[in-house]
Amino acid sequence: MLPVYIYILLINTCFFCVDILVRKESIASNTLAFISKRSLLTSLLTGIWLYTRSIDLMAISLTTYFHIVGVALILSFGLICYAISFKYIAFTNVAMISLLGVLFQQVFMVLIYGITLTSTSLFCLLLAVLGLAIQVVNPKLSKGTLYALGSALFFNLGYVLLAHPLQSSPLELSTFMIELVILVVSTIFYLVSSKDYTPHYFLKLNKNLYLIAVLTTIGVLVVGYTYKYYPIDKVTLYNLFLQPTTVSLAYFILKDKLSRREWLGNIIILIAFIIFQIAQ
Repeated sequence: MLPVYIYILLINTCFFCVDILVRKESIASNTLAFISKRSLLTSLLTGIWLYTRSIDLMAISLTTYFHIVGVALILSFGLICYAISFKYIAFTNVAMISLLGVLFQQVFMVLIYGITLTSTSLFCLLLAVLGLAIQVVNPKLSKGTLYALGSALFFNLGYVLLAHPLQSSPLELSTFMIELVILVVSTIFYLVSSKDYTPHYFLKLNKNLYLIAVLTTIGVLVVGYTYKYYPIDKVTLYNLFLQPTTVSLAYFILKDKLSRREWLGNIIILIAFIIFQIAQ
């Protein structure tokens, strides 16, 4: 097998490209319509992936299916908040707030699994919250920050809860069900909120949507492979190294213009992230 960092680099490359494209599509179009059409394609691809696997779906308990659906609903709100946040704040800010997910995971593990929260983790969490508070200087920025914060909360709560059903169900099944639920949720929200809906809106697909769907599916496939065949501590270590790196790349590629308060807030969040990782 190839070294684990090769797969981690591929994963981060796929999702970095996806995030850039999501930002572009979300800003340029109706966010709910974009997520709905994106999820249609990812549901088709992950459905084909599931169909090619020899999995006995009847052997999986009904409780596990309900658990996956519940997690998928949470992740749906995470994706919606993530895409909407790009309409209000810079990609660099959204990516930096996403780093808080590592700290949120600690809180959720305390609340759900009873794991003790260390004093260092608590300090880093409070420091990161301070970094967020400094950035909230006007209604537009506050709104975008709240959406980005909501996406980090929903995503990390969902993935912490997903750990349990993954023990009793294959990755292919959970991935397909999550994409299918996101498709249903985003489509319902779009139909309820849209005033110019036409039955043909699903047919209006561009090359970015196809690329997002393919890269997302590849990324999920490789994530499942690495967590299955490599020690989780090595996978996590390389991921933690690449997260702030992708934030820096986003800044230089997109040339986001940030105010002094935004810079200060982001630096504080990054310091909290680094302290937390050093303490592990």
